[in-house]
Parts: sequence; structure tokens; C-alpha cells
Amino acid sequence: ASNQVDTLIPLLLARYSDPQIAVDIAISMHKNALDNFETAASLLLTLPAVEELRVREDVIAFIDACRYACTSNFRWRYGFAPFNAFHLDYNLRSPFQVL
Repeated sequence: ASNQVDTLIPLLLARYSDPQIAVDIAISMHKNALDNFETAASLLLTLPAVEELRVREDVIAFIDACRYACTSNFRWRYGFAPFNAFHLDYNLRSPFQVL
């Protein structure tokens, strides 16, 4: 996911000719995508088929896997010894929280 955002900024910069505008638009697009994901996840949990406990647990596990898929490589790379050079704090409420 990071590569898409990294690629998006130069494309927006070419269109708007202002680095801050390009970054602001990319951040806004990212936030909108996160909001859409959370809305879809909440709606998914309201489906009648998800009322059964085992199905609900599986759906929640799937949602969490999707939610954290884009940060898993980052977490593994910098959170796994001997690569733990940055001593990252994984107790954040969201992997997308600004540090």
C-alpha cells in the first residue's frame, strides 16, 4: 500500500505543481479510503449471516487481516529482532496513527 501512496504524490505534483497540495490530496484520499473501509467493515458485521458466533469471529479476523495487511511487512521488518532498530511502539490505537 505504501508504494501506491509514494507513487501518487509525484503524479499529483505533476498535476498541481505544488508539493504541499499533492501531499494534502494524497492524505485526503488515504483518509477517505480508510473511512470507506471502516464503514464497509461495520456494515459487514450487521449482516444476518454474521450473527452466528463462529462466523462472526471469522469475519472479524478477516477484517483485521485486511485492516493490517498494509502494515504487516513494516511491522515484521522493524518489529522483529534483529531488525528492531527503530524500537517501534505497537500499542497505538491504529496502525495509521500519525506519530
